[in-house]
Parts: sequence; C-alpha cells; structure tokens
Amino acid sequence: MTSPSNGVRFLEELVRIDVSGIAHWVDCPTLIIHSRDDGRARAPQAIELAAA
Repeated sequence: MTSPSNGVRFLEELVRIDVSGIAHWVDCPTLIIHSRDDGRARAPQAIELAAA
C-alpha cells in the first residue's frame, strides 16, 4: 500500500526503465505475460521484449 501521490511517482519511474540494452544478458527461459488491454504497456512493447 502507498499513497496515491507516491503510487503516481512509482508509475512515472517504471515507464522510464529501458532494459532493451541489457535484455540479451538474460540466459534462461523467460515467460513474458502481457494483458491484451494494458493501457500503460502496449502489446508491441511486450512483443519486442519477448523477441529480445
């Protein structure tokens, strides 16, 4: 639990995280689960991450 303003700050920071430059370091089977109607992370982003 957190305050609404702190929750907003968490979400703002989470969208700034970019793992595309280090995704190739993952050396194990990885399952990426994505909601079809996710308003924050669009499906193309999940597909791109899964391909990496």
